[in-house]
Amino acid sequence: MVSLSSSGPSIARPGADLIAHVGASARPALIQYHQDGSRTELSGRVLVNWAAKTANLLEHHGIDTAGLAVLDLPVHWLTLAASLGISWDFDEIRCFGDGDDAVQDAALIVTTAPERWAEHAGELIVVTSLTGASGSSGAQLPSHAIDFDDEVASQADQHVGIAPDLITGTEGASLRLAAASPASAWAFEGGLILAERGTHLTEDLLAAVHEQWSRRCPVIMVEVTDAAEDTGGAGSETLAPERVEHLREVERLGGSAS
Repeated sequence: MVSLSSSGPSIARPGADLIAHVGASARPALIQYHQDGSRTELSGRVLVNWAAKTANLLEHHGIDTAGLAVLDLPVHWLTLAASLGISWDFDEIRCFGDGDDAVQDAALIVTTAPERWAEHAGELIVVTSLTGASGSSGAQLPSHAIDFDDEVASQADQHVGIAPDLITGTEGASLRLAAASPASAWAFEGGLILAERGTHLTEDLLAAVHEQWSRRCPVIMVEVTDAAEDTGGAGSETLAPERVEHLREVERLGGSAS
């Protein structure tokens, strides 16, 4: 469980206000290598703008932020930005799969799988661009669901809420994630590489991302196209060591953080 303190930024600990820390940087916070070989950089400012839009979307719909928010999302730049925006207001966040027994009490569910939550009593936000479940595709969302993609872009890109301390407890999170997922995460002195192939958002992964951003280091997500090809025929959903080493050199990530 990710517990957040919303008592305001700590002047005694530089960078404790992660949202302001990330938003003040024009350096890449997230780098995406797409399946077609293209590369996209997102600065900290861009991510915080989308986080602010997300927080303003909650306010626009009058969503009560006093309870638990559950994130049932894949790893994607948009879901990482949205999770940051939800963290802006909610003081307790859980990722679906990291303690499913508590989700029935959630005040908010943010998901790409609306059918899983159609009967849930909490507020429901669906990230339709990652599901195909939108009005234009003919699929029907639950009647009470909010279509994230349809509404978030029109929200203001600044938010007046007090930013919580998201850095507490993240020290060493990247190394723990790499140790737990050695075939999909690699931690270096200057950033974290993640093999993205149907990866679900977890609290460990969020903590590792927050740790990197607290040090103004990038998170590099690689969309794996063909697992067997990337691993030299091993068939595992990962990246070949040669490709990891190439990315480390190209992105100037330095040596291993272990």
